[in-house]
Amino acid sequence: MLPIYFLTPDQPVEAIYQQQLDSLTASDLQQTQSLQFAVHYSYRQYYLDNAPELNLYAIFHLQRQGANTHSYCTIIQECFGLSVEIGQLDASLAQLQQLAEKYSCPLLNLQQPLMLQPVHIAKPWGQEVWYSGIERRGQSKVAADLGGQARSPLPWLLDLLPETLTANLNQQLILLKILDPLAEEVFGDLYFEMHQRKQEVYVVTHIDADAWPDGVGKIRFGFCADKIAEYSDLDTFKNAFVKAAGEYEETRARIDGLLDQKKMRLNIGKDQPVAVTLMQRWLLEIPAQLSAIELQQRTELDSFSGHRSLRVGDVLKVPCFTPHSLLHGVRTIEFQTPVYERMILSFGQKVLTQDHWDTAEAMQLVDCHPTQPEENQCLLQTEQVSIDVVVDYPQFKVNRYKLQAGAHIQLETSADYNLLICISGTAQLNQQLLTAEQACLLPASMSERILHNTGTTPALILLAVPQQHGEDLPVC
Repeated sequence: MLPIYFLTPDQPVEAIYQQQLDSLTASDLQQTQSLQFAVHYSYRQYYLDNAPELNLYAIFHLQRQGANTHSYCTIIQECFGLSVEIGQLDASLAQLQQLAEKYSCPLLNLQQPLMLQPVHIAKPWGQEVWYSGIERRGQSKVAADLGGQARSPLPWLLDLLPETLTANLNQQLILLKILDPLAEEVFGDLYFEMHQRKQEVYVVTHIDADAWPDGVGKIRFGFCADKIAEYSDLDTFKNAFVKAAGEYEETRARIDGLLDQKKMRLNIGKDQPVAVTLMQRWLLEIPAQLSAIELQQRTELDSFSGHRSLRVGDVLKVPCFTPHSLLHGVRTIEFQTPVYERMILSFGQKVLTQDHWDTAEAMQLVDCHPTQPEENQCLLQTEQVSIDVVVDYPQFKVNRYKLQAGAHIQLETSADYNLLICISGTAQLNQQLLTAEQACLLPASMSERILHNTGTTPALILLAVPQQHGEDLPVC
């Protein structure tokens, strides 16, 4: 019978895991050995409303050959007959794999890259694609590979072995995601928003040719220097922006109220996004005078904003207190601190996640003169491999690797987890193959880290490393 440990709520799974691992590694190094065990425990889904609890089984297979140890794990939700099936396992890795496949759960090697399966979050301006997101609106998943259907919620794994996998990060990962706005002007423009604590960096991966025929997209960034110069002082300028935003917000509320009535007739929730084609048809039915006022006010409000040009491959660091709005048709990979706060200064559509703008409060805090971007720091430059620092924040840093065809490099070992995403080309991390926009979690327990370009064209890869843990991140 396979041993099953039934834990009380105050008993961590990791303590049992570490005891078994210590037992295995203390045995004769000359022999190949393995052991298998299961743990039954209650799991609180802290990221959902009211934090409902689940009963889960974590089944481990530990295998040691000489000085090398590999830990395999699958997590399965309790169901009728599962405990009997677990008890009947013969302690082989093959039979554990069969059980995991039966319940569509991945069997994960905790010393190898863990593939991140993103969750797609609809937005009024397009969508966000979360690779490491864990919150009420959605949770990313983890897989042994991306070829099969076996997936587990990412938080299940992180909370199972927090010290082993992430050096005890306190339920927070650097948030890795893609911003994928629509190509249509206005409809694909993001909120003009500002953050007090959240640090962000964008890496541009695609510019829609229909939206930006010359290949140069834009982001609203800070305020227009010429517009500021029209006013006697900065306070007067800020007051003018607040006034213009207030007038436009009132007009938006009138229009959004009419659009909400159309949603209700189709049984669409008022806070649910709808297809652009449908919204465009509805807007044609808005009174012409109201539409004209909206256009005039929006144009005036937009004239306050500064802009920066963006091309594929550009990196943009977004400082705290700098209002910004990625514009339509500009797709980016984003790394950010996992702090879910923002202040919305304006938006060309209805804000679906709150019923007000934060313009007046935000304008008391904004930096109206953001600094120019710094040059990236080069860490290595050879004919085959280049490494540069994309961003170096107190909370995390991101390095960009460029590998020529056939090139390889040993990544530095880390006492912490890392996040890796392929931007373009084909890269292989150990035995795991990655193509464009595929990402993985590198556990803290992972020692072998060989990155290899197996394709025929250069490969670009981003690697994020945490530099500070905890929920109490400093205000920037």
